[in-house]
Amino acid sequence: MRFKQLMANGKRCYDDFGIYIKERNPSIPTKRKNYQTIPGMHGSYDFSDLYGEVIYENRTIEYKFDITGWDVEDLDTERRKVMDWIVNINQTEIYDEYSPNYHWLGSYDSGSWKEDVEQGLLTVKFIVYPFAISNKKVEVNIESTSEQKELLITNNSSHRVMPIVVTDDSIQITKGESTISLSAGEWEIDGFYLDRGDNTIFVRGNANVCIKYDEEVF
Repeated sequence: MRFKQLMANGKRCYDDFGIYIKERNPSIPTKRKNYQTIPGMHGSYDFSDLYGEVIYENRTIEYKFDITGWDVEDLDTERRKVMDWIVNINQTEIYDEYSPNYHWLGSYDSGSWKEDVEQGLLTVKFIVYPFAISNKKVEVNIESTSEQKELLITNNSSHRVMPIVVTDDSIQITKGESTISLSAGEWEIDGFYLDRGDNTIFVRGNANVCIKYDEEVF
């Protein structure tokens, strides 16, 4: 059986420290609540999606590792090596082989240590971005044409995402009532989103175009 590893800052828990993921416990993200009372109305109204979608707070994910040593002194040395790696994980990509197509983005938060002679249990908690992020960007490519092209892009993320548009010449992109003109280059446009699910987009211009984005899921 191949051991599942945690990877961050260029190191792997088993390859570099001889430990593997014993247990993992990702939490469920909490929505950022915005309840307001309205005069003459019983209860309150939930404005959590006031800006187009519900916003979520960071979530936590907990990992447990067994650490062993030849004696108490050796165990303490091994613990120090692992902790020196773990506590320096700060606002970086965290890869977990139990979710091979996604990674977390976050930081070390807290930990605990239980020791029994030559055996120890290390528990660490990370605070991470509420969504797991795809390791490979989704790309939609459009070959050069002078005619307007209609695209159906399905965003399988758990929320809307802001794509990057790469074009080698001037184009116009239309989504809904909004039309954006772009010159050659790589663009991330404020207010231009791919909604969750199906998106119909029209592209006009004699250019090769790539629309790419990270898939982000719960």
